Amino acid sequence: MIGEYKTLAWGEQKNEFKIECSLYIFVSPAKNRTIFMTVPGVDGSIDGYKDKYKRITEKMQNKYGFAIARMANPFISSLHWDSNIREMLEYLLSNKKEITGSDDIEIHIMSHSAGAAVIAQIAWEYPEITKLLLVNTAFGLKPERILKGIDNFSGQINFVFGSKDPSVGWTENLKEKYNVRVIDGADHNFSDEYIETFIQLPTIDTK
Repeated sequence: MIGEYKTLAWGEQKNEFKIECSLYIFVSPAKNRTIFMTVPGVDGSIDGYKDKYKRITEKMQNKYGFAIARMANPFISSLHWDSNIREMLEYLLSNKKEITGSDDIEIHIMSHSAGAAVIAQIAWEYPEITKLLLVNTAFGLKPERILKGIDNFSGQINFVFGSKDPSVGWTENLKEKYNVRVIDGADHNFSDEYIETFIQLPTIDTK
């Protein structure tokens, strides 16, 4: 996959202190109006354990021709859960022509854990985001904001939970309105043999 690793830098305010922030990202342009973006859980790496996000994005680009965006997700503070994702989205929107060749783009996002919880809260603010794959969404992270966020989102939402994930109990609340799939035996991180299932998730119909 041809692309470039970059570092975004900005500042955040916490009380009277300014926090200098940076975010490691990877972007692979393509002549395709869709950008497929991955968001790991808190402190997740850009390529993922055993290169899982790298392998996922390579698969999506090879199969669909999508432009690709990956990001790390370092913890800044409890006041700035959404900062990394917003910085990534702003970068993609500011450079959409160079990344896709188009001014009219769509962004599809696969996210995990706290990353899924945050993108579920804010995706509705970005009309360019049209599809969400939320894996083991951390519903312990402000569940009322998650539910409000997905209710306001007009695109497609697919939820996936491992049967051993702490938030799997939310499936009953979600399945009447959203596509929900439960992977029997998988834990929160899709450990061991389930990592291959995790990598296949974007190409699996969750209905």
